[in-house]
Amino acid sequence: MADGPRGPQDYDACRLAREVVADIDWECETSRYYAEKNLGVATRVSSGITKAFEHVEEAIILEDDTLPCPFFFQYCASLLEYWRHDEKVFHISGTNFLHGKSYSGNSSYYFHRHPTIWGWATWKRAWSHYDIRLPDWPWHQNNGLLQRTLHTREAIKQWNHIFDLHYDNDDPWTWDYHWTYATWVKSGLSASPRENLVTNLGFGKDATHTGNAEAPDLPINPKYTETIIHPIKSHADEEFNLLMEKQIHGKPPNKIKRGLSKLWKLVCK
Repeated sequence: MADGPRGPQDYDACRLAREVVADIDWECETSRYYAEKNLGVATRVSSGITKAFEHVEEAIILEDDTLPCPFFFQYCASLLEYWRHDEKVFHISGTNFLHGKSYSGNSSYYFHRHPTIWGWATWKRAWSHYDIRLPDWPWHQNNGLLQRTLHTREAIKQWNHIFDLHYDNDDPWTWDYHWTYATWVKSGLSASPRENLVTNLGFGKDATHTGNAEAPDLPINPKYTETIIHPIKSHADEEFNLLMEKQIHGKPPNKIKRGLSKLWKLVCK
């Protein structure tokens, strides 16, 4: 699946990107879903995933700037099968944003409430709840969805702002907040591996969305493998969930960054 060029400046880049997957050198069935014109990241990604689920019941999803280690595919396949019929489990992530820290428990992965999308997998049954219009957000907002889901005031404040911006928006600029919303409305769980399995290469001067932002420190071990140990039951590890929340929504580490963050929030209001 690929978007169309935004203009003549993208023609060569789009052509070269499609040539990369023109000849797959392993035995498989391939389907290509290319847009003739530019749809934008929100419509292109979400419509591509929806299109895939017209043909399959479960899928592993990788964007072009994500680099998985080989074990990522075994991990996703195992979890897709193991939790196939548990409707509480919505999302299997290959990333661990807390990579390098230690946690309690012996399982190979943890359940939490933050569906990170740099290499992930899900089922048609879960994706069927996705709606880019964020249906019923005012009702869920008034009935404590975020307070039930999140731990910190900072996270609640940020997600209130995000969902307000995207509710019934005819021109959304991303698609993944809506997936987070779908999982939270249905009290869905997300899994993250104990060891990080995917890194993101989409940072730098040529990046479309991240610009010159600093890439997170998410190394992968290409030789990593293990016997997958599943949790006894599907429930959120609250210790891991709180650490994830602080990592994603914590205050910037210095006064300059905090000032820039406040300025950004004022501009976006």
